[in-house]
Amino acid sequence: MLRNIAASFVHGISNGAFASTPVENKMAGWYRRLHRYVQAFALTADWTTVILGRQLRRK
Repeated sequence: MLRNIAASFVHGISNGAFASTPVENKMAGWYRRLHRYVQAFALTADWTTVILGRQLRRK
């Protein structure tokens, strides 16, 4: 979870400039932006799990 917090912060501040991309052409910017959104989603999922906890397991 700490990794997601740090990665989400760094990618948010830098607008994904440090994200790796499989290509180095016009599409690289899109991959960096996608990676930034994925990090934000991972952080949101982690906090949702922490906050809701057992309520997620109920039927």
